[in-house]
Amino acid sequence: MERQLFTRNVYEVPRGAGSGFVWNPEGFIITNFHVVYDADSLTVVLADHTEHEARVVGVDPDHDLAVLQIQVTKGSLPPIAVGSSHDLEVGQKVLAIGNGPLLDSGGRLIGINTMIVSPSGAFSGIGFAVPVDTINEVVPQLIQNGRIIRPGIGVSLLPDSVAQRADIKGVIIEDVAPGGPADRPGLRGTMQARFGRSQLGDVIVALDGEPVRTADDMRHLLERRKTGAEVHLEVMRYGRVREVTVTLEGVTDF
Repeated sequence: MERQLFTRNVYEVPRGAGSGFVWNPEGFIITNFHVVYDADSLTVVLADHTEHEARVVGVDPDHDLAVLQIQVTKGSLPPIAVGSSHDLEVGQKVLAIGNGPLLDSGGRLIGINTMIVSPSGAFSGIGFAVPVDTINEVVPQLIQNGRIIRPGIGVSLLPDSVAQRADIKGVIIEDVAPGGPADRPGLRGTMQARFGRSQLGDVIVALDGEPVRTADDMRHLLERRKTGAEVHLEVMRYGRVREVTVTLEGVTDF
């Protein structure tokens, strides 16, 4: 199945189509993750109407971002001018090009549109965008690693629904990465017990004194910290809570 990307028609957008922009002269293209999700093949149509086969370099579903690459002569593809988003003000005039890049009045990139909430179903309503300061952090990682490396403790978590069914207020550790930050102080994951039953792992109930009730809570707290920082976890095991200190490392989960 071939998907046509970056067409100029912003009123009739077929499934798998969307806008994007040139990130650098090496042929890296930025678009939305939902545009490339589950695609068998990808085609980028440039402003001069030339078509180029593209490969996926990396994706970040959490921010609805994807990096593609096409083969072009170095220097033949001028990249977009990149602005900043931390100093934007309410009421500032912006320009949305197609259903992708969001520009300031000087033509500089300040974000990438992700979706429109429209009561009528038309291409109007409340638009949401990923700020360019986030894009500047995410895209280099996607180009280098193909995925996002975040500060974490080296665990995976069971779904929130498991904790809810067990009436547990916290997030349950499913697995602990051997030798990782959580492994060093002896945190435990969920284990298979006798007769096919599971013994639930340690439950993280707080991080640096802030309560953790869901995986999203954990994610948001970790995103506010940097790799190498020390954090204090409150961990419950067999009904008793203890505090452990871990040093955050670059991980792909938690």
